[in-house]
Amino acid sequence: SKKDIRPLFGTATADVLGPGMRYEIDATIADIYLVSSSERGNIVGRPVVYMVVDVFSRMVAGFYIGFENPSYTAAIQALYMASTDKSEYCREQGFEVKPEQWPCIGLPSALLADRGELMGHQIECLEKGFGVRLENTPPFRSEAKGIVERSFRSFQQVFKPFAPGVVT
Repeated sequence: SKKDIRPLFGTATADVLGPGMRYEIDATIADIYLVSSSERGNIVGRPVVYMVVDVFSRMVAGFYIGFENPSYTAAIQALYMASTDKSEYCREQGFEVKPEQWPCIGLPSALLADRGELMGHQIECLEKGFGVRLENTPPFRSEAKGIVERSFRSFQQVFKPFAPGVVT
């Protein structure tokens, strides 16, 4: 029945005519345990990773990594990074990146999120003040945000071979 198997019609890029038209945002718990920098025997936990991905280009527009549970505050941190020039952040991390090498700067026309931390009155300022249309996926339909979901898998595949403490 369609209750258990509900097809999706269309593609993720339907109605997306260029970069910045729609971003997808989501959070996941990383598949790694991090340890204290001062006492490597102390496990501090698994970080929560937020990703903001441009649907048209598939480029990561912003991200946030922290230990707090998924929340409005953490999501806004990822959106802030998506809206700003990342070259200064990269310089602080020891990488030289020119703005034209990571050109995702600004807010999208639409933001696709799940029905979690970006629901409610707090997000109204983004909608009304900046003209960003907020779109929510139906409940339990993570495949509706397939681009950002795939970015999590790609991101974790890169670091897993180099990091001890990986969750399998």
